[in-house]
Amino acid sequence: MSKRISLTVEEKILIHLIQFIKFLDQWEVPFDITQEGIAGSIGIARCNVSRAMKKLTEKGFIEEKIAHVKGAERRRKVYFLNHPGHTAANQIFQYLANYPVMFRGLDGSIRNLKLSQVREELDKKPRFLEIIKHMSSDGIVDHHAVVSELEHKFVDFSDKLPKLKYFFGRKEELERLNSGLLTNKILIIRGIAGIGKTTLATKLVQDRVGKEPIFWFRFHEWNTLRNILTQLGKFLTNLGRTRLTTYISSRRRIEIADVSEIIESDINGLKAILIIDDFQKIDPNLLSFFSALSEIITKVSDTVLVVLTRKHIPFYNPQDLQVTKNILELELSGLDQEGSKQLLLARQIRVENFKNLYNFTAGHPLSLELINPDQLEFPKMLGQGDIMKYIHSEIFSKLNPDERSLLNIASVFQYPVPSELFFIDETISYTTIDRLLANSLLNETTNGYIAHDLVKEFFYHRLNPKLKQHYHTKAAEYYLLEYERLAYIEEKEISLKTDKSSGAALELEFGPSQDIKESKHLSLIEAQYHYIRTGMFKDALELVMEHGVELISKGYLDEFLGILNQFTKRDVDNKDWCNILLFKGDILTIKGEWDEALFYYDEAMKLSKAIGDGTRQSEAQRNLARIYFKRSDWTNALKNLKDALAISQMQKNDYGIANTYFWFGAISHRQGNYDQAIEYFNKCMEFAKKINYLPGIARTYSGLSDVYVDQGQYDKAIEYYEKSIDLLKKTGLVYQMSEVYNRIGVAYCKQGNKVDKALEYYNKRIEISSRIGDILGVGYSLSNAGEGYTIKNQLDLALQCCDRAMKIFKKTDEKRMIANTLMVYGMIYGHRRDWDKAKDNFDAAIKISKSINAPEMLAQNYFNYAFMLRDKGEYAGAKEYLNRAIEIYDVLGNRIKTNYLRSELAKITS
Repeated sequence: MSKRISLTVEEKILIHLIQFIKFLDQWEVPFDITQEGIAGSIGIARCNVSRAMKKLTEKGFIEEKIAHVKGAERRRKVYFLNHPGHTAANQIFQYLANYPVMFRGLDGSIRNLKLSQVREELDKKPRFLEIIKHMSSDGIVDHHAVVSELEHKFVDFSDKLPKLKYFFGRKEELERLNSGLLTNKILIIRGIAGIGKTTLATKLVQDRVGKEPIFWFRFHEWNTLRNILTQLGKFLTNLGRTRLTTYISSRRRIEIADVSEIIESDINGLKAILIIDDFQKIDPNLLSFFSALSEIITKVSDTVLVVLTRKHIPFYNPQDLQVTKNILELELSGLDQEGSKQLLLARQIRVENFKNLYNFTAGHPLSLELINPDQLEFPKMLGQGDIMKYIHSEIFSKLNPDERSLLNIASVFQYPVPSELFFIDETISYTTIDRLLANSLLNETTNGYIAHDLVKEFFYHRLNPKLKQHYHTKAAEYYLLEYERLAYIEEKEISLKTDKSSGAALELEFGPSQDIKESKHLSLIEAQYHYIRTGMFKDALELVMEHGVELISKGYLDEFLGILNQFTKRDVDNKDWCNILLFKGDILTIKGEWDEALFYYDEAMKLSKAIGDGTRQSEAQRNLARIYFKRSDWTNALKNLKDALAISQMQKNDYGIANTYFWFGAISHRQGNYDQAIEYFNKCMEFAKKINYLPGIARTYSGLSDVYVDQGQYDKAIEYYEKSIDLLKKTGLVYQMSEVYNRIGVAYCKQGNKVDKALEYYNKRIEISSRIGDILGVGYSLSNAGEGYTIKNQLDLALQCCDRAMKIFKKTDEKRMIANTLMVYGMIYGHRRDWDKAKDNFDAAIKISKSINAPEMLAQNYFNYAFMLRDKGEYAGAKEYLNRAIEIYDVLGNRIKTNYLRSELAKITS
């Protein structure tokens, strides 16, 4: 008799890694070879993986690398088998393949087979580790047990589904939709409010709960792309597909192209149903994501998207036949007569007057739910407006005072809330809640109670201003308390996780922390919303000013911008309006929407100037100059900086003076005026040290280093960069630290023989910038890394870097970095001896460098173009462009570069 196979953790890891050897030299690798991926695949805790990896490394079986993981911007530590490890894994694999087991088939018969033969018997060809997991202690593998496990790997999101009180009729509709789940990729159920779209979809998937993954998301007007992706990420994480959650948690700005690629990878081969309810409430800005999602859904084999909406929303292109042929659209009308009768009987309503009643409601389920059984005459109900009239005449007038009061309170909330919130009116009791639930005027969810949209709309518009203010104020207070409660829990959780004396606490999972963080910040935004709705702009503004930087830094850009957009100039004084404009500018700058950011900064500058607020005027003008600097618009940048400096000097504002001098220095450096740049940076240093402004001092060290790099003084540059890093570590300014890492990389790359060191620093910058959502920072280092990989002749990696970088810079119109990336493309195609493409890219880069007056960039393009011409054998052209580069470097004072290029010129001449 055989016995159960017992493998150590190390042996399981070796078997797992054997399938990923092909990715060893690839730019992007699967998540499955990170520690988290290995842990999830073999079913053990991550801490056990870490310990096992140490042992495998000591045995010489594992090769550890830092690589780009698909679905995550940050480079991660990943693991591969080396030659001895591959040999050891193969030995274990062969041992398992030939291991004798007893296999119980579906008919109950038992046969003696090898494990490899068992695998062939099973439809889904599971891995050996999955089969072994289901082996009994006496070595029997049961076909049913293994297949059941594989088929029932589902996510029970049934708590997200609405609760069905009852369901009647809809036989024909269900048949069409059930058929559609098998033959179509996208099902669209359309109909007016209350017609039963949600009920029908719930019934459709109810029997599938526990058998396949079901995702349910209900749209509200305030939902952003981050909201839906966060929920979808949690769903996929529960299925062991963590790439989307990893991406969302590390980014302030979300790129649809990135998440599309991740989602396609994560749902590929997944048999799941994704349901989107109340799609008509979608922000139009999100339609591009759903267009991308519809294309993904048509590509993957088993996932189906179900969309519930009141009206047609064009999220797919009707000209795209690949998409439209996979779509089933169902226009939902009322219940048939039999279904309507059953619903009324369930409400214990006599049906003698059924014909008139049915003609009145046209089988509209919500109307049947709300109908007054004592009503004798029924006019013809035509649509939603008639339903609202009916709510007024036949429902509102017959409610008790406590029932009206509860629905008034419920009407102000956008989310489900606990019952305790209704008890702000002392006349309300649990009996009141029960009565309204019984009459379908209140709905119960897993998160609390909420009124139906139509009922809520009716009661909200009837609230007098005093009651609206009272209820919104109570709502704001509730969400503020919720924010404080969640902040306390988060603080305690962080304390537990960092308490080295508590081993159990250190095992807390990532998910709950993310839930707490998300709920905490959304509670803060809800509190602001309710204060604004009640006209308490001062209270809302206090929260905006106190938490604005926090919300922006944590990535709630769209949500916070939505709050800011609810303020109008008449709601606040001029000084606060300036602050709102500056916040908007900051958000749009991060989002890369520079034209809009310029508008808000310009508005803030004009207003602050009009009211004599010099501090905000100078801040707005420095922000304007910062964007003009990035666009190499030196005229506008210098004009704003001169005005900002004059104001700061008049105010004796050392902070403003220091920051303004820094940007003067940065512009002088870009224009090749190095002596002037050093003079400005030294002035910045003087004022920054005067007030012990550590970030300013650190930034000045970095600015001086940039000059020294261009002058060829690399050792001095790196010394100053390291001073900057030391100060930034004290201040905790991660963004500025990442900038310096990129610049250190440039210093090493320009030395020629230290490219690996340069790439190390570029990748540090990419990792940090990805984590904090600094998309431009990612672009800068990708472009620079492209140059480094070109020098190392790793041209595929170089192209991938440049392609990603160019997408970023074209969107932001950052001409200098477009020129830099075009130059790298020229170098890549030169290495590939594709001379025409190389020439086209160099010519384009040179043209831009001239247009923005960037002499150092122009010189770089000239000498790289010269090297390409030399390799092509066009020596006359190579000498011409080398001389042009030498002429610029002579003016810039970069003796190292001029001496190097003269030596290269001499080689060509000789």
